[in-house]
Amino acid sequence: MKLNHPAMCLWAAAAALTAGHAQAQAQSIKPGLWELRMTKQVVNGVDQTAQMAAAAEQMKAAMAKLTPEQRKQMEAAMGGAGAGPAGAHRLCISPAMAAQEAPKMPTDAKCQPPTVKREGNVTHYEFSCQQDGNTVKGKGQSEVASNRVVTRMEMVTTGRQGKQSMQSESEMRFVSADCGGVVPADQLGMKAPAKR
Repeated sequence: MKLNHPAMCLWAAAAALTAGHAQAQAQSIKPGLWELRMTKQVVNGVDQTAQMAAAAEQMKAAMAKLTPEQRKQMEAAMGGAGAGPAGAHRLCISPAMAAQEAPKMPTDAKCQPPTVKREGNVTHYEFSCQQDGNTVKGKGQSEVASNRVVTRMEMVTTGRQGKQSMQSESEMRFVSADCGGVVPADQLGMKAPAKR
């Protein structure tokens, strides 16, 4: 699995959600609509932040050129998670997700239960998954402050194409208690890991 933009975003979002789930009990993550923005992305030592911002702007421009019907179809295909302002992606955290202690992991990966350690409003975590013949290992930390979650993560993928590394930083901000048409993230191919 080469670390392309969609794969990186999926794993980074999973990490942010993992941290959000881990913080749910201690910090009361609010259910509702959140915006996830990647603030830093370094792949194999090369900063991809500017390219990600440009890709987000291209996607926004392409969406703006669609007819209302086409835009609605595209947003439905993306789970209703249209782009927010400045390249942010919208996520819906359901009440069930906010209440769960166990984090969610991608359903197409076989993951060990993540290791989670809480220190006040900061959660440290480590995960290890097998996906498409590759091993994905990562660690990170998230800091929660009421309407904001900042996550820093390092991840290494090892497989047929060699070793790939990624460091990312993301920020989630609470938007509204109403998710509107955005499908809750727990209905978008995430599952709770097995209990230890």
